[in-house]
Amino acid sequence: LTRMGVKAEIKGDSLIVEGKSLAQRLLEGDMLKGGSYTSHHDHRMVMALKVASLGADGPITIDDEACVAKSFPQFHDLFETIRK
Repeated sequence: LTRMGVKAEIKGDSLIVEGKSLAQRLLEGDMLKGGSYTSHHDHRMVMALKVASLGADGPITIDDEACVAKSFPQFHDLFETIRK
């Protein structure tokens, strides 16, 4: 999250994230940072990164997008329909 430009910190067992809406990011010119990210072969990370890419200042590439097949094989096709 912090690598993408999100203010976040871990306190004990909690993750504290300062959220901003896409509209707020657009108005402030504070888009998420594009770039290459690793999913650590975790299907949840791939899906989260793909959604985050909608509010990024550049493309987001993910090392192992195929791992979503274990839980949601249609994810990439469905994502492309909403991205258009």
